[in-house]
Amino acid sequence: MAKFCPNCGSGVKVKDKFCQECGTALGSRAKAAGTKSRGRASKTKNSANSLLQFASGSGLVWLGGGLGVLALAALLVVVLRPGQNGEQVLQAPPATQTAETAAGQRQASPLRTSTDIETRKPAAAREKIVTARLAPHPEDPSKGRLGVSVRDLPGGLVRLFDIPVSEAVLVSEVISGGPAEAAGIEPGNVILSVAGNATPDTRALVRRVVERAPGEALSVRLLELAKTPDELVRILHREVSENGDPTLTSNLGEMYEIGSVVRQDKKKAVSLYEAAADKGNISAMFRLAVQYSNGDGIARNDELAAKWFREAASKGHADAMSNLGAAYSNGRGVAKDDVEAMRWFGKAADQGQAEAMRSLANGYSKGRGTTKDLAQAAQWYLKAAEAGDAIAMKLVGYSFMQGEGVKKNPQEARRWFESAIVAGDADAHGFLAIMYGTGADLKQDSEKAAFHFFEAIRHGDTWALEQMTSKPQTWSLALRRNLQRRMRDAGIYQGKIDGKFGPGTTRSIRALAGASDVAVGASSAAPAESTTSGLDDLEKLD
Repeated sequence: MAKFCPNCGSGVKVKDKFCQECGTALGSRAKAAGTKSRGRASKTKNSANSLLQFASGSGLVWLGGGLGVLALAALLVVVLRPGQNGEQVLQAPPATQTAETAAGQRQASPLRTSTDIETRKPAAAREKIVTARLAPHPEDPSKGRLGVSVRDLPGGLVRLFDIPVSEAVLVSEVISGGPAEAAGIEPGNVILSVAGNATPDTRALVRRVVERAPGEALSVRLLELAKTPDELVRILHREVSENGDPTLTSNLGEMYEIGSVVRQDKKKAVSLYEAAADKGNISAMFRLAVQYSNGDGIARNDELAAKWFREAASKGHADAMSNLGAAYSNGRGVAKDDVEAMRWFGKAADQGQAEAMRSLANGYSKGRGTTKDLAQAAQWYLKAAEAGDAIAMKLVGYSFMQGEGVKKNPQEARRWFESAIVAGDADAHGFLAIMYGTGADLKQDSEKAAFHFFEAIRHGDTWALEQMTSKPQTWSLALRRNLQRRMRDAGIYQGKIDGKFGPGTTRSIRALAGASDVAVGASSAAPAESTTSGLDDLEKLD
């Protein structure tokens, strides 16, 4: 006697676990049917009475009743593959439906094709070990370079693929022609360890790579989540549209926002953030607020930005608290209220949010929203600096330099200015240029002063530019000669090293100010005993 699917009447093999036509789970439920035509009649009846729920950009739509099976099946091909041809990603199932129950319903759906059944769940991640021969790092040829862009591993991917560890990094991009590409590393791979050492986050991976020399063979332990990056993206879209996991939805939004694994698409990112935020995902609420605040992928709307910052902040998101405080401080999307701003800065600071600590310190420093208290300001600047905030490091240096809220200490000021530069705030070069150039606080050193003027000008410091173009005679002859020498070694000055700042020297200084990417050779490195290095400018001291 033949064996047929009890739901659609299609013929099935004895060993089949699922019907290849409709996806119904077989086993004890699969019984011999009288005739195949009788089963097909049952299929038509079931299809006529069934309802298909799917989501569009404007809301939930119900299809069923009079639509024929073929029409519904054709529609399903589009519904199950969102994100193609630029269409909006479909909204997820109701929030009360878990991934497990949604999976069970998919098995019973009379409209699944064999392809859908076979790829309904991603295959288990495959572990592999590759060897990459490191290339020289472009900024420091003595250090190794792997040739990848990475990000911390999203939590949604950890759950979806049953990744055994959450402390790993996701490869966002592979540099063409680099060591990683040659070794077979692809976007979407997960890096678990290098040279036997775990890579719990992006900083750990960078540290483990740059501490090795170019040419060294580096063993990299990977997880391959899919055969290709495109397949991984298809899997994620399918899971988002079918299961509606808000965490995974938000993760996919971040991938589109920053161009990680997928081609950058800010509009798709916003669409995904909206879907996840509506289901209560706090991270998506915050990211959506940022998009509205910056007008990124969507028209800028300060009121909606403040609304979503508030939603995320009320659920304990520290970055959202800090941004909501900034909204009140600047009157963006809400009525300006310095007291309310300080309240939110305080909440975020209590959770260790470094920028909020700095903003709280700024309020105490200026008496904005609270009583002016320089000692309190200095304490919060120090806490923010110790938490890694580069701007706060610079401001701590300034406090020690000026003796504001703390006892004046030039050596501590120098140490914090140097830390700020290493952490990314190039404005601190200008303060060190003053300290070494005047000798008022540190021992005068024309070589170090010239180095810091050079770096300050190169990174857009308008004060340093004005000093060397309008008031060069204010500074020592030795300092001016050293600055000319540095510009000559950088290839932007061909005149005499005489300390006379005529039209030629001034033009070279202005050229330096307009060439932030000027190649600085070994001769332009920081003077002995200085730990500074030129990094991108972040923010001006207000």
